[in-house]
Amino acid sequence: MKQIYIHIGLHKTGSTYIQKVCADNRAHLRSLGLAYPELGAEFLFGHHNVAWSLMPGHALRNTDSFSLPQLLDWMDQCEAQRFLISSEDFDFLQPDQISKLHYLLADYDVKVVMYVRNPMTALYSYWQESVKHGDARPFKAYCEQILIDSQPVDYCKIASRWVKTFGRDALSIVIYDNLVASQIDIVLYLLRDILGVTKDLEQFVMPDRRINPSSNTSIIEVIRQLNEIQQKLNCTEPVTGAFMTFLNQSKTGHKLRQYLQSERENGDEFIDLAALEKPFSELSKKFLSIHREQIKNVSEGEILFEDRKLDSHSVVPLANAEALAKKIDIAKLHSLLVS
Repeated sequence: MKQIYIHIGLHKTGSTYIQKVCADNRAHLRSLGLAYPELGAEFLFGHHNVAWSLMPGHALRNTDSFSLPQLLDWMDQCEAQRFLISSEDFDFLQPDQISKLHYLLADYDVKVVMYVRNPMTALYSYWQESVKHGDARPFKAYCEQILIDSQPVDYCKIASRWVKTFGRDALSIVIYDNLVASQIDIVLYLLRDILGVTKDLEQFVMPDRRINPSSNTSIIEVIRQLNEIQQKLNCTEPVTGAFMTFLNQSKTGHKLRQYLQSERENGDEFIDLAALEKPFSELSKKFLSIHREQIKNVSEGEILFEDRKLDSHSVVPLANAEALAKKIDIAKLHSLLVS
């Protein structure tokens, strides 16, 4: 029986870096008996179209023809016996969508890999990711909602969806923070310690720069305000892609980027996350107690997340939303992006 590893993220745990390394070393991985398919990975480096194809109404990117049966046919005919599929958007799948995936992969031995990160050190990054996907809530409102409903950072709920369908033995959980604290490369750990690829690791080509770094706070604030306009117009497609293309590829966009970067440097808005430390700690203890057998790298003392000086993450700098709105015609910018 052929074996498939599904790497489901989570978001902000180095998924893009993992995907970039695997895409750049596709031929080398294949020589080691592990295939990282091109099908389904038409957008960036990960198999996002695989995840999106399971979400009704979600558009695919850079392809009009991809389908899961097409990928399964390719894997059936491939001489490789082991496959790696990776997309952090798998963590958005709901139980019925995971069940559909399970049905389609009935003839395969499926393993699920889930990287998790201390939400206290990553909450702002989670919010950024949410904004990029169309969320219009300010960061303060996002944090207030987390206190009411912790689902976005309740890793137990995400893990339980996959365990319920594929079984506890199918799930491997990796603590991102502990790898970083120990200076262990997250992709080499995945290949060596989870997938059992131990040969010729020194031959892998590694990126010479950061992959998918966090965006400037003022840029994210402009995207959030653009999302507000989208919501008023009842449009569901995020404008993030169009805006980032505008910033990167036009002279006007370059000038706007420079301005937004200077605004961030001069900003004086902050939010204190101290109120979230206790509930996050309780969630961590709950996660450890339920999934200890699935977690591969718990630190000494049975602590889920190694201490990475959390005090430095409790006060987060923000962009000044009102100041940006006064200096940038967001409505005019929106009209330019969607025209």
